[in-house]
Amino acid sequence: MPKFKGSSERSFTIRADIERVVQTMTDPQSFSGLVGDLETIERLGDDLWRWRLREISEKGVHFKADYTIQYARSGERFSWRTVGTGNMTSEGSATFTRQGSATRVDYTETIECDMDVNRLLAKVIKPIVDRQIARGVNGYLDRVKEHLEVTSR
Repeated sequence: MPKFKGSSERSFTIRADIERVVQTMTDPQSFSGLVGDLETIERLGDDLWRWRLREISEKGVHFKADYTIQYARSGERFSWRTVGTGNMTSEGSATFTRQGSATRVDYTETIECDMDVNRLLAKVIKPIVDRQIARGVNGYLDRVKEHLEVTSR
């Protein structure tokens, strides 16, 4: 099955207290509402969560993400990686730094999807899908920033 991959590496400042930013961005239940196309999230263990996204259909290509993530937090660093089987993987980290009353976030994430498309079509759509994956991550980060800044006022 062809694989599609997108990455995002971004540093940005959120005008909100570090404790609030860390709490929101390290608790899957808290940030799940900011994930686009979320269908369900299920807690499997203390730091283990199963994610299912709504099906995406474009130009005859269908994809419904189903994957399990293991999360780890150490101080002001949060990381995650896919475990087990699924049709999508995610690996990344976020580091939080206090900047007065604001918080700097250094964020990196790579997502890889297994999509059931023929190899010829995969070659044609790969650059488009790879960009869409990165846009999805950046859209999530924009929603997190906006949510935290609006609710901190």
